[in-house]
Amino acid sequence: MFCDLTWEEYSDALDRLADEVLACVGVDQPPVDAQAVARAIGITVSTDAGQTQRARYARLRDYRNRRPSRPTIFLQADPRCERRHWAVAHEIGEHKAAELFKRVGLDPLVMPDGARETVANHFSSRLLLPVDWFRAAGRDVDWDLSRLKAIFETASHELIARRMLEVRSSILVRIYDNGQVGFRRSNLPGQLPDPPPVETEALARVHRTGRPETITDGPRRTDIWPIHEPTWRREIVIRELPDAVELDYEVDEYFQSID
Repeated sequence: MFCDLTWEEYSDALDRLADEVLACVGVDQPPVDAQAVARAIGITVSTDAGQTQRARYARLRDYRNRRPSRPTIFLQADPRCERRHWAVAHEIGEHKAAELFKRVGLDPLVMPDGARETVANHFSSRLLLPVDWFRAAGRDVDWDLSRLKAIFETASHELIARRMLEVRSSILVRIYDNGQVGFRRSNLPGQLPDPPPVETEALARVHRTGRPETITDGPRRTDIWPIHEPTWRREIVIRELPDAVELDYEVDEYFQSID
């Protein structure tokens, strides 16, 4: 993490900042409308259909009327609701990055290149999936991905699955797109286990039928969720793991890789 800052300190500061932003604008339950939050904290949100990136943050100065600079988020015209909310949440994180640095005793003026982007990436999931709400909802619905999506509807299935890695113990997440694994992470240190044959067979059925499946292995289970569209098939696998795993990398290496 940044200098001598531990992951736990950094993560806790991010969670507190996201909670405070939501409390400040009176949002006390999901789903979180990131665009409404941005406007409530004084950020203008404007659509720029011509820009190539999903969103960008800028401060616009009104020289004619000699007014102070105005924070603005320019948003690409994306048809996916979840992408728009994530993009705005990300830019709110960019807006709040300097405050986060100061809270953890770091000077915003001397932070390395990319530090603000790292904060923005980590902040976005915390704004859309606040830790206390998400943990409580997850336990209430036994971490059912489809039911969590219904509660936190402005967050994508993928974002919800990745957030589970931060608030749920001893799991592995794999995300397949059109039959190819594109993401796999565990929140335990150690070698990631290969999927057992029973999981591979179930994944093939889910890919073919579009119906979710659950595999049980004693007290642990594996859930396979289809997120299918007419031209794209995604499956999200969430597997519970035993706590004892051979160490071969640091947990912080995983968390630093989440973008």
